Amino acid sequence: MEILGTYPDDLTNDSPIIFSPGIVIPTTPWEAVWNSVAQWFGITDETTLGSVLPNRAQFADKLFTKADLYGA
Repeated sequence: MEILGTYPDDLTNDSPIIFSPGIVIPTTPWEAVWNSVAQWFGITDETTLGSVLPNRAQFADKLFTKADLYGA
């Protein structure tokens, strides 16, 4: 199994990404995963991907590709 994204180093209550009562702020946006799913469904045009995932441009450096999730 492979972990994509960033796994937190600190899972204690002192961590900057964990709040009471156990709420964890994700380090990977939903757009990262859905970008690869959209590509798997055949949406490869940048404009169309932007229409399907309107916030995609804000996370351009964190997006996964079809190859990341499903292999080459």
